[in-house]
Amino acid sequence: MFLTFPRYAQDEDDRRVTAFGPVGISGGPLLDLGDFTLEEGYSPEYSYRATLSGMMIEQHSEFQAMVAVKIAYIVDAIGARLTRPTLSARSDALK
Repeated sequence: MFLTFPRYAQDEDDRRVTAFGPVGISGGPLLDLGDFTLEEGYSPEYSYRATLSGMMIEQHSEFQAMVAVKIAYIVDAIGARLTRPTLSARSDALK
């Protein structure tokens, strides 16, 4: 996934501020915090739990972007590895 990550952001008074530097974020979680455009999301009764949607990989400043991999791909790869016979199990089967 390619995520827009501009150098500047806006504060609560709509002033331009420098965004944080994502140094050390590689390997960290990409969390889905929900849809901020939904009006009901700002009511006190609304509750939303962040969900893990990916793993951060790297930043490309020249493109104002961050790169992440979807967590489903990681989970599927781990699952495939766990269900595949290991090399030692295959050699035992040949005996």
